[in-house]
Amino acid sequence: MAVAESLLIISAYRACKAASKGAFREWAEAITLLHVMGVEAHLMTSQHFWQQMDKVKQEEIEQVGEEIAKALIKKMGISLLLYDATNFFSFIATDNKGNTLYQHGRDKQKRDDLEQFNLALLTSRSDYIPLLSEVYDGNIADVKSFHTLICRLRKRHSFLTGGIEDLMLVFDKGNYSKGIKKELQDTNLKWVGALSVGINSEYAQIKKDKFHRIELSNGKSIYCFRMEEDIWQQRMAIEIVLSKKLYQGQVRGFKEVLEKAIYYLKSIDGSRKKIDNVTRELRNLLPKEHVKEVLIPKITFEGDTGELVY
Repeated sequence: MAVAESLLIISAYRACKAASKGAFREWAEAITLLHVMGVEAHLMTSQHFWQQMDKVKQEEIEQVGEEIAKALIKKMGISLLLYDATNFFSFIATDNKGNTLYQHGRDKQKRDDLEQFNLALLTSRSDYIPLLSEVYDGNIADVKSFHTLICRLRKRHSFLTGGIEDLMLVFDKGNYSKGIKKELQDTNLKWVGALSVGINSEYAQIKKDKFHRIELSNGKSIYCFRMEEDIWQQRMAIEIVLSKKLYQGQVRGFKEVLEKAIYYLKSIDGSRKKIDNVTRELRNLLPKEHVKEVLIPKITFEGDTGELVY
């Protein structure tokens, strides 16, 4: 069987039923596709598809993906692109010499004890159609992967735009950095990215009465403040959003960490061993939720006895 035929069959399978290759035969025997193509279902094993995929070069996969994306953009009128990166942990043994992709990194499911791989994905806003993807090592930070994808976007800008002038890229604050600014400019794409208020502490000091209410298309409303300012030598339009839900979550998190830190401090009985143990706990705990800015412990020793003030 030709490689193209195998890819066509597995693509139809994945489009109709998002399941593993091991479940392919059961699905295929219930339809007429393989009969029309003159293919026996029992030959379509996972091993068959792996062998066929091994014959396809990475450059050919990217070329096919570009052609599909270009057709979708034209046919569906896509104008808004969403970008994000995530990771997937695995139970692969850390001493597995055949593994290079799975690495220890900052896992979004908090499983830092396991190795993971990362996936960066560019999709359309409508229907979330995947247009560009990048699988990369699990120990690479999101901001570095964004740089790689932006470079690919810059090289393939013509296939994405296809004559569409209003194409816009949207991404979150974990991806934008001073170093990525020029790459974004070179793509000639319009873009919207989230920035942390920490980039300028003065943003957090803007009074609430400066914010105005905006009605969204989904019927909800938000309060925001709009301004223009130079960030990293580039003039930008900035929207600062006041989120009551985020504020309440931050206050709750702050109180939980603060209470836990005070509990550790009150457990000190004056012995050096106990103080050393608590100090280690606090070293990990205090940086969270800005607690170190309001809780400042001071420990002094006289022999094996310590005194704590906070």
